[in-house]
Amino acid sequence: MLRAMVRRRRRRRIKKQKKPYKVIENRVEAIKFAIANAKKNDIIILAGKGHETYQEINGVKYHLGEREEVAAHLQELRNQNG
Repeated sequence: MLRAMVRRRRRRRIKKQKKPYKVIENRVEAIKFAIANAKKNDIIILAGKGHETYQEINGVKYHLGEREEVAAHLQELRNQNG
């Protein structure tokens, strides 16, 4: 419940800025989207998980290593681009 409240507050603050934004709840998909849409000299910041290698959803911990996800997605892009 607290997390949902924090998310709503965060979205309200973003909307007040009147700039385009996209909400992607799935963290892996959000990472992929950020990398796929980054342009030269862009900086991507993955905030919130830090050193944790899991994501907790409804009290269940799922393995999620952001470093692993970033490395895997970058490798996919390298393979696609030859």
